Amino acid sequence: MSNPFLVLIGLFVYFGAHAEALSVEFNELLRDYTVRNAMMTNFLTLAPTDNVQAAADKLLAGSDQDLLVVDAERVVGVMPRQLILEALREKRQSAAVTEVMKRDFETVQVGDKLSQVFANAMQQSNAFYPVLENNRLQGIIDLNNLTEFVAIRAALSA
Repeated sequence: MSNPFLVLIGLFVYFGAHAEALSVEFNELLRDYTVRNAMMTNFLTLAPTDNVQAAADKLLAGSDQDLLVVDAERVVGVMPRQLILEALREKRQSAAVTEVMKRDFETVQVGDKLSQVFANAMQQSNAFYPVLENNRLQGIIDLNNLTEFVAIRAALSA
């Protein structure tokens, strides 16, 4: 009769080793690339004067799940899908996005190493970064985009 705790420990070790192997493979695929190589340059933005309903409309108009609030090429906030839905549930459709948006958010630079951005993104539940160069918005990058880039690199190196 086997000990169920030993089986459980064995599973943890197996999955831990598998995750480590994937991490090494991802780092190898990303090693020579910067954020500029993988960032999205086609994305929707909001103006500070837009309201929550306009944000909801933009969610429906495209595939973006998170939106940037941009004022004169400067990112002033982030409107994640979850915040938009919460505001709609609270019947705040006419509220300005500046009343709802996240003002505290991380950014990355176009020259940042992609492997480091990927490692940081893996630690967050909703990794979404405005990409800047000389404090000007150049694009966005999120975990979906990063994993898509890895899949493409893996396919090309096979």
